[in-house]
Amino acid sequence: MKKNRILILTTIIVLIITALTIFIKNPQYLKVSAQEPTDTIPTLTSNPIVEVYTDVPSIILQKYAFSDIQTVTVNDFQISATNFIIRGDVLNVDICYLNPDQYEWSTGDAVIEFDGQKLFLFGGNVLETHRILENGEILSYETTDEIQQQADKYSLINIEEYNYRCETLIFILAPETKLSKVQLTIQYMRASTEGDVCNENLEKVQSMLNAKGIDIQAGCVKNEYEFTSPASFSVVKKPDSFTEEEALKIVQETFRELIRIYGPWVFSSEVIQEPKLDTTSPEAPVEESTTPMP
Repeated sequence: MKKNRILILTTIIVLIITALTIFIKNPQYLKVSAQEPTDTIPTLTSNPIVEVYTDVPSIILQKYAFSDIQTVTVNDFQISATNFIIRGDVLNVDICYLNPDQYEWSTGDAVIEFDGQKLFLFGGNVLETHRILENGEILSYETTDEIQQQADKYSLINIEEYNYRCETLIFILAPETKLSKVQLTIQYMRASTEGDVCNENLEKVQSMLNAKGIDIQAGCVKNEYEFTSPASFSVVKKPDSFTEEEALKIVQETFRELIRIYGPWVFSSEVIQEPKLDTTSPEAPVEESTTPMP
């Protein structure tokens, strides 16, 4: 009887030592999560996704990102995109990109495709922009909402050295539109055409015409109306083989080439729904009347 007790005790001790050895060599078995499963729908009050990005647009966009960031480069123009979020009857997509020069660039044309349907770009809102002009002047703008408060938290570069722009693209949804996965195609990016664009770009347009072997001399003519650009492109000299309209069209098309960079940049992403806020207030409790009954 005594031998059986010793044998049982010895077996128990061996089992305990074996179990401790396994846990020491494999500490993951000791990890116990006390957290409840999280909702897969990101909210604007969640912490941004923290990843290691090497391209500048992604690093800048990271402060706004609540989903993975995708980066596509076409014709040496790099665009990063994230946050394909439905807000009411609008689909938003956040993008960032480096401007190729000191001018303000923006999305020229874009389309969302899903289930054989298309949504065309309605417009966009600036999230953040930073431009260093030729004279050294800096023009910058940042949003001031809750997301922007993360601005410096994940900054891995000195963004003051770059010309860049971040914006939220807007696509209007038809009632009862159901989205799960979509494809965003940005057709081209364009530079701002504000200011005296003719006189500022005339030399570049003429150089492009010369490089193409087109014997047209472009010029600028003053506009009569104050609310338009100070000057418009004109034709100073042309071959007899071109009409005035044909020559002017070539000059204008050459200018469009100058202020546009063509893609396409294509992104595919799951769509996430912004949680709706409960704006209903709880009903006040009904108090019993203390007035005596007549």
